[in-house]
Amino acid sequence: MTVVGDDANKVLRGCENHGFSFALQNSPTPQDARVVTLSVDGVLSPTSITDGGGSDSTEPLKIANIGWSVRTIQDNSNYPCAMNQISVTLSPTIDIKQGAECVQYLEIVGLVGTLQADSSTLQVTSASAGVFKADATWDKTLGRIKVYLNENLFAGTTYVFSFSIRNSATPSVSGVTVTISVPQISSTLQRGRWNTSTTGFSMHEPLLPCHGKDC
Repeated sequence: MTVVGDDANKVLRGCENHGFSFALQNSPTPQDARVVTLSVDGVLSPTSITDGGGSDSTEPLKIANIGWSVRTIQDNSNYPCAMNQISVTLSPTIDIKQGAECVQYLEIVGLVGTLQADSSTLQVTSASAGVFKADATWDKTLGRIKVYLNENLFAGTTYVFSFSIRNSATPSVSGVTVTISVPQISSTLQRGRWNTSTTGFSMHEPLLPCHGKDC
């Protein structure tokens, strides 16, 4: 670990301000600020250090929670047995760091009642070039897809990705409740309905197989 400061190798004199800094990698999960103490070997017993101002950004090692300013899902078919393209749009409220010790994937759960077989190579396409890996993991029983990250996601940036799964053969009277999560947070994805009027495409409730006069 490298310590940086103007007072390196100097005598620390009383009634003078002295400063130094060093870098640590934050925890991947939210946490409250830590209690930090300072001690001088053989001279000063541990004593607490003030947080420098009390705002969230200066409380030592306080880790913010992840949220979404945009989190929508839509599909493009409600016909039985049809291949259905699911599109997801997201914008995080804070940066999401990709990495083995941080976030490796986004998880969408609740797309149940499909004919799509389990797969470790479900194809993912995205207009956000290079951000998401091409192969996702699909679990039919849980209706769960894990979409793996290649890069960090940045706060305020909108990301879009899509994948295709096969609809159920039988009609249902309502859509499904779908959630998206990373290790830190789980949120229900907002959804809507397919609109064929002059207002054009709005949204469609995911996995609502067509039946009756609307087919």
